[in-house]
Amino acid sequence: VPTVGKGVVWADNKYHHPYGIEERYREWLNKLGDTPLKNKPFDMKVTERAEIYVKQFANTTKLSSLLKIIYKLLRQELSRFLRKRGSLQYGQYYVFDEIKHRITLWRLRRKSMTHKTLMDTLPEDQGFIFFPLHLEPESSLMVESKMSDNQLTCIDWLSKTMPVGFKLVVKEHPVFTHARSKGFWEQISGYPNVAVAAPHESGEYIAQRARAVATINGSLGIQAALAGKPVLTFHPNFLVKPLPHVRFADSYESTTKSLRELLDIKIMPLYEQRILTGTAMRKALLDSVIEIDDLGLLSGKAIGKNVEEENVARIIEGLMSTITVGKC
Repeated sequence: VPTVGKGVVWADNKYHHPYGIEERYREWLNKLGDTPLKNKPFDMKVTERAEIYVKQFANTTKLSSLLKIIYKLLRQELSRFLRKRGSLQYGQYYVFDEIKHRITLWRLRRKSMTHKTLMDTLPEDQGFIFFPLHLEPESSLMVESKMSDNQLTCIDWLSKTMPVGFKLVVKEHPVFTHARSKGFWEQISGYPNVAVAAPHESGEYIAQRARAVATINGSLGIQAALAGKPVLTFHPNFLVKPLPHVRFADSYESTTKSLRELLDIKIMPLYEQRILTGTAMRKALLDSVIEIDDLGLLSGKAIGKNVEEENVARIIEGLMSTITVGKC
């Protein structure tokens, strides 16, 4: 669960929700009761996965990084040829097609680093909604939330339903794997109240300044909700949807209604209450986490080495703890 800690969870539904998360959330709400929590300023800590993303993005813009990748690909291809073995790479891409893609991606990321940071020029008193883009393709968007996976539609609804004077800030994912179509950005640029942040800007910092965060099924939206920030989701089974400061929208009309509620201080719970419920959900998520230290598992991809036995044992132990008598 990148939004709360360093680990993984066992899921019990097609939306990859941690096993028994709603029950754990209710239990923690009862335990906390009306305990007053310290009224500190909104704070979103940089998560484990966010740190990995930032480090990876910075490293992939270096020329040395590109040369290492090309060397590795050529060496692997030569090894397979000498051993007369078929391609072990997923998809069996031709090596020169893979190298071409890596060079294109390196150029795109290098170019994105030259983009001016939006937050340095946006006035402090400018009200805005933050919509961080999902990667595409990505399982959390196209598999877990395929009923609401059109990001341009979400941007269209938001730009047309925001209060007068507000802006919608859109930001590319920090580890984008390919360039979006020219038409995608042209459509976004057509909205006078939409601004685009640079990919290397801190999503956490932008969320801190935003009046609300909008997301389909992104981890940054979960993180914001846990920290007490009003959140609009377009996913009917969003992980933290039970929180009182989270609203769901599935149409132009419901987006209008949800945004008005999220931005109305008379409707939204007091900050202390948002922090209380966010704390309860965070504790419920932490109770579900199986702590591991394998970088490949934490970043969601293989990195060329076997997972250590200790990590495997922890994961198996976590599975066994979710299995109850008469329920498997």
